Amino acid sequence: SLPQRTQIAFAMIVAIALSWVAYSIWVLTRRQVLFAGHRIIAGRMAVAFSALFVAGFAALGKYAAAGFGVVMLAVAVGVLVSARRRFRELMERRRALEAA
Repeated sequence: SLPQRTQIAFAMIVAIALSWVAYSIWVLTRRQVLFAGHRIIAGRMAVAFSALFVAGFAALGKYAAAGFGVVMLAVAVGVLVSARRRFRELMERRRALEAA
């Protein structure tokens, strides 16, 4: 029998993993041409899960782990910003091609 906090942590890890699996299945079955939108959704999920990680470890007083989580959160925000920028570029290109 594991301690209560460990069971909660494992449950959270499983929930996060299942959400990534569900998202992957959704992306694969959708067969959409413009995958930049998918990157935005994945970036949002990464930001949300990283923020949850930071909040959880900060609440437990595990500041070293929370510090690592802040690094993960910064990388996730960078990925999300990059995905949004790429999506805008592709949409501008699409509009230009449709106008031509």
